[in-house]
Amino acid sequence: MTETDLDLPGIIIKKNQLAPLGQNWFYRLEVSVSQDDGPSGNAAYQFRMNDAPRHGNCTVTPTNGEALKTEFVFICTNWEARMINYSLVIGLPCNLIPSFTFVLRD
Repeated sequence: MTETDLDLPGIIIKKNQLAPLGQNWFYRLEVSVSQDDGPSGNAAYQFRMNDAPRHGNCTVTPTNGEALKTEFVFICTNWEARMINYSLVIGLPCNLIPSFTFVLRD
């Protein structure tokens, strides 16, 4: 269900593993940790899923370049969604994952 390396501070849930739920439903992730010599702990996080944005298209120009030298332009148009803020996450080597937030506008 996940594809997160054990040494990362977050969690990556594989595509299509969580379905949108009804209005009054939510997902809850819980983790518990214990040690032979030391304290134990736990944490929980609740969240809701919405439908994925649809009917849109994104392009990037240029399609390749050099890190920290090339300016990339992302253009996304014609999306339909109930949420207005989304993050664009780009996977890079060495677990460096920059994230950019964009807003859908009418």
